[in-house]
Amino acid sequence: MSTHPLPAACPNCTEPVLGPYCVACGQETIIETPTVMEFVHETLHHYVAAEGKIWRTLWLLVGVPGALTRDYLEGRRKRYIRPVQLYLTLSFVFFLLAGLSGALTAIPGSVKVEHNVDEAGQAISLDPEVKAQISQIQSDPEAQASVEQVRKGLATLADLWQERVKAAGGDASKALGKVFENALHRVPIALFILMPLLAVILNLLYIGRKLPYGAHLLFAIHLHAFFFALLIVSLIPFPDAVEASLWTLAPSLYLLLALHRVYGGRWWPQILRTAVVGCLYGSIVGLGLLILVGASFFF
Repeated sequence: MSTHPLPAACPNCTEPVLGPYCVACGQETIIETPTVMEFVHETLHHYVAAEGKIWRTLWLLVGVPGALTRDYLEGRRKRYIRPVQLYLTLSFVFFLLAGLSGALTAIPGSVKVEHNVDEAGQAISLDPEVKAQISQIQSDPEAQASVEQVRKGLATLADLWQERVKAAGGDASKALGKVFENALHRVPIALFILMPLLAVILNLLYIGRKLPYGAHLLFAIHLHAFFFALLIVSLIPFPDAVEASLWTLAPSLYLLLALHRVYGGRWWPQILRTAVVGCLYGSIVGLGLLILVGASFFF
């Protein structure tokens, strides 16, 4: 307990002070400069303590697919962490652990460039049809202009790549790892932007349920939070067979069970909807990640 005397008025709302907390606004009446340990304690209390909110929320999210969304929709909210806060917390923990473990910069293998030469070092002769196509392009001014634009674009990319490699001390693998690392750090933001699209897909698939859009968005947020929880688990070294099952069976099975618990209905329609959501939204996420890697190459 602090030994500082109580002030006459609350520093926040200027109401008269009667004790350690203001009766008007609830703020502490004795204000001290916080220490590092107080910041750590406040963070742990907020996320870990608070009557076990984080563990209760994680257990329901991971152990009972769809139950967290169901509880939230039915009004049981105080006992759990808020959806967006849960998503941001799990994504932060994943990137923190992945950064400490070096998983973000681990780029397996190396890039090999093979030249079009035979064992004697002589250029391999081209197929006559290929030669004819090349001659046709060379004789067509419009085609030549298109080829020139492509060549300039490739040259620009090559120059940019050389700058990346130079900045990485001449190590091409390190430069490539940096590109992927930059892309991965933007994944939470990208997925956060894409979540409304998943909610739109769910709204269309369950249009007969007449649920508000917010209910579908809530499901999407919890599903993405589970995705990051799965990523955190994947940082643990498992046998190849277990790791393969983790990424082939777990997401689909979790989505199926969550859809059935939240939206109800028969199993066969839910299996069909699971396949549609997986294929459609998976394609959207895949395209988004490709764009993200491309953007990370330039920025």
